Amino acid sequence: CLYLHRLSHSAISLFLLLAVVYNKEGSSFYSPETIRKILRLTRGDFDAALTELIQFKLGTYHHPYFKLINLE
Repeated sequence: CLYLHRLSHSAISLFLLLAVVYNKEGSSFYSPETIRKILRLTRGDFDAALTELIQFKLGTYHHPYFKLINLE
């Protein structure tokens, strides 16, 4: 992925977790709270990480689904 070197550690962690748990359509059904607990992120750090993924067009979030959109 071309953008990983530009992401924070929290955003990389979120991206990699979503890549591990996504289904064949690229969606994840883990709740934000579950993901925060797994990654040990504060709400602020999680929100910032998700914002980074969205800004770099690597993922989206439409309650209740996360979706990775650039897995090249």
